[in-house]
Amino acid sequence: PQIGYRAPIGRAFSLQMQITAEIVDDSFADYYFTVTPEQTAASGLAPFRAKGGLNRVGTLAILAYDLDRNLLNGGWSLTGIGGYSRLLGDGADTPY
Repeated sequence: PQIGYRAPIGRAFSLQMQITAEIVDDSFADYYFTVTPEQTAASGLAPFRAKGGLNRVGTLAILAYDLDRNLLNGGWSLTGIGGYSRLLGDGADTPY
């Protein structure tokens, strides 16, 4: 799921904020995060069995500046993007 909000800031700037979450099933978690006994023998990593659930949360900000200083008429803009996300649950706990 993702939720976002966009708002003009003055005549030339626009800010968009998003909050995201990633929920995975057991098959996805098993494929990407489980360490099998064979992998343990080959790598020395601890065995680990991953399960699905909330895997990641994050946030994103997009700031745009309209070069002709009028958001209503379209045209060229400069855009900056910044974000942060964090693994949770078995995705964060895996020995990988």
